[in-house]
Amino acid sequence: MSEPNDAPILAFEDVSFGFGDQYALRNATFEVRRGETLIIHGAAGSGKTVLLKIALGLLRATSGRVTVFGEDVTRLSEREWYAVRSRIGVLFQEGGLFDSLTIEDNVAYPLLNQGRLNVSEEKVQARVEQSLEFVELGHTLEKFPSELSGGMRR
Repeated sequence: MSEPNDAPILAFEDVSFGFGDQYALRNATFEVRRGETLIIHGAAGSGKTVLLKIALGLLRATSGRVTVFGEDVTRLSEREWYAVRSRIGVLFQEGGLFDSLTIEDNVAYPLLNQGRLNVSEEKVQARVEQSLEFVELGHTLEKFPSELSGGMRR
């Protein structure tokens, strides 16, 4: 799937999200094009995380329209979101590791579970070790996230 060069990578058109008459996000409208940077800044509880979760399809907007890579994703099913999410990189503020998996298994997880990456099972181990060595964490393969410092988890 490819989008026209002038199409926004992400666009919100009058997007709101709420529970009953309590809104966490109201009438958000913006677009981000290839090569642009958008900073989302606001007080605690102002809707920053809600906005990001809608952009990733983790929450569904109450109203409005969301497009990602030129595709209207406003009403996609969870299964339909898989292909869209495979094109999006997310870095969690506090690390996004599964606490029940070893570091090795955490690093291998996207390689094994995102078909778009197309990494054979035979090559996963080498990629995991190479990636962890690159960030000087090769010695953490068998550790769990709780055994690492905050910086190491990030």
